[in-house]
Order: sequence, then structure tokens, then C-alpha cells
Amino acid sequence: MKSSTRKILTITGSVIALVAVAIVFIVSRLDMNSCKPRIESALLEASGLNVKLNGKIGISLFPLGVSAGDIHVTVKGSEILSLKKLKPGVALWLSACRYRECASIARRVDHQSLQ
Repeated sequence: MKSSTRKILTITGSVIALVAVAIVFIVSRLDMNSCKPRIESALLEASGLNVKLNGKIGISLFPLGVSAGDIHVTVKGSEILSLKKLKPGVALWLSACRYRECASIARRVDHQSLQ
């Protein structure tokens, strides 16, 4: 292998490694729990559902995803959904979103009471 090709591969590998370390550092320093009020208000605006995030929110890189615990969803003061833990993730190699874990407490919903 030529020395110029070896230099290019070394520089490219170093840049990729540096970017990977920077991403891991940034994600490990993010505090998603401080964003809870903004997330809750955005969910209310987008869906009309009052979502309360009582548990911790976390981010994972491998596999790519977030996790949240103790989630309560209400409509007009009536709770329609309660989740102990939710872990949606993204399968990058399949280009599809999937739920890795969803531990829930089932609630029965009367759709007429939501109108």
C-alpha cells in the first residue's frame, strides 16, 4: 500500500473515531429530564392528550433510542393510559422503528367519553 493511501486511511479513521467519541460524550452529558415540561407541552399541542412524564428519561446509543418511565396520559381529567416503562428504539440496519420494551398497566377506554 502506498504511503499516501495509508495517510488518507489513517486520517479518515482518526476523524471517524473522533466524531464517535464526541457523539458519545455529548449524549452522555445531555439531561433529558430537564426537557420534560417542553416535551409534555409539545405532546399536548400535537395530540390534545395531557401526557405526564413522572419517571426518568434516558437516551441510549446502542441501540439508538430513548426510554421513559411512569407515563400517564389523560383526556378531560380521565386517565386513559398508564405505562411503567417505554423503550422505543430504532433498528438502523432495517430502517424501521420498533418498540423494544413496553411494560404497561392496561386501562379500558370508552371512546364515547373522549369526545
